[in-house]
Amino acid sequence: IECVDLLEESWEYQFVSSLLSMEAFPVIENDGNYYCRPQTFVKRGEFVTWIMAMQYPEEIENFDVDTIQSFPFSDVDENYIYTAQIFIADEKGIIDGYDDGTFRPEDSINRAELLKILLTEFRGFKDAGKKLDYLKSKYSEKNPQNVFQDITREDDWFFPYLYYAVTKNILEGRIYEDEFGK
Repeated sequence: IECVDLLEESWEYQFVSSLLSMEAFPVIENDGNYYCRPQTFVKRGEFVTWIMAMQYPEEIENFDVDTIQSFPFSDVDENYIYTAQIFIADEKGIIDGYDDGTFRPEDSINRAELLKILLTEFRGFKDAGKKLDYLKSKYSEKNPQNVFQDITREDDWFFPYLYYAVTKNILEGRIYEDEFGK
């Protein structure tokens, strides 16, 4: 599949192309053309759906909403389009909601949330808080605070995931300079 809106010179071209070749990137077909929408924000519910469709297609297909006695999030009920995917992801510990009991599936997913979901599902990185001390002692030179200009606090919920991603060379920082060299 080739997407008409995925440009070869774009930064995401290699990554999205590899996912397309594995049939792991959702596309929209319209008038015989395929669209990847690389510049469109992805909703939290959509991203969870993509991951769950790749990893647990049989569980999704066999999901019976009528057997659920209570839903983990107040904003995801039996009528929501991604109920099965969100319910199963929560059950497997892949996602968490907010302190107010919501999941906010219609909100755009941010980089930290995306990273947490990917590391939890594909690397089995659970109990992140417990692993932070180990990461700091073994990989002090890879501290994200030294790599990313916008990371200033260790007590952010995503810090252990980011630390792990940097130590495993999953992510690397970039320094952006404006016209004044700052």
